[in-house]
Amino acid sequence: MGRPRPCPSPTASWRHSRCPALSPARRLPIGPNGAAPSDSPPLSQQWQSRGLAPGGKSRQRAGGKAMRCRLWLGLAWLLLARAPGAARTSSGPRRPRSYPHLEGDVRWRRLFSSTHFFLRVDPSGLVQGTRWCHSPDTGIIEIRSIRVGVVALKAVHTGFFVAMSRRGHLYGSRIYTAHCRFQERIEENGYNTYASLRWRHRGRPMFLALDRRGVPRRGGRTRRHHLSTHFLPVMVS
Repeated sequence: MGRPRPCPSPTASWRHSRCPALSPARRLPIGPNGAAPSDSPPLSQQWQSRGLAPGGKSRQRAGGKAMRCRLWLGLAWLLLARAPGAARTSSGPRRPRSYPHLEGDVRWRRLFSSTHFFLRVDPSGLVQGTRWCHSPDTGIIEIRSIRVGVVALKAVHTGFFVAMSRRGHLYGSRIYTAHCRFQERIEENGYNTYASLRWRHRGRPMFLALDRRGVPRRGGRTRRHHLSTHFLPVMVS
């Protein structure tokens, strides 16, 4: 390597500004022992004031990585919590909500639908809804628990059981058969739903339902969230 080129003579003031070694603004203060004087700040403080602290940028990058990792983990947790099957177990679909203490119980109730009709079975075995609740042949239904969550519905005054056919039609049956069994479930809004235990439509349950005219709906067209399938058991006074 060759020797560094000497700076021009410091006699000229304009040359002082061009020579970094002789420029007064660029000279570093030197103490008597060749070290920095005591009144000058430590080198680490000078680096920090200029943003050149050792490891500062690496620590900032590490902190940014950790923050991004936490954000991604939080987002993944939210997506898993809102997944449709997250609340269900791997053992199978959600079981119907029922109450074990009602097993073997017999209740007399009037089933009042969300469409403002009382369920009744007339003397000819026709299942329908009515607005009149004080008629002698109207509205009083015997709800008998067969086992936990399964009930049979029987009109007290006419003696007919409420039954559902394979095609989802409701009718009155003189004798108790497997068509007369319904799965009773208490929904979140406090109403009950009654789904046929024997028959299903394309894998979906078929529900007891009364439309806005009081006419029974076909079970294959009913869903659990339909208001026509919601019944409120009213106590008989």
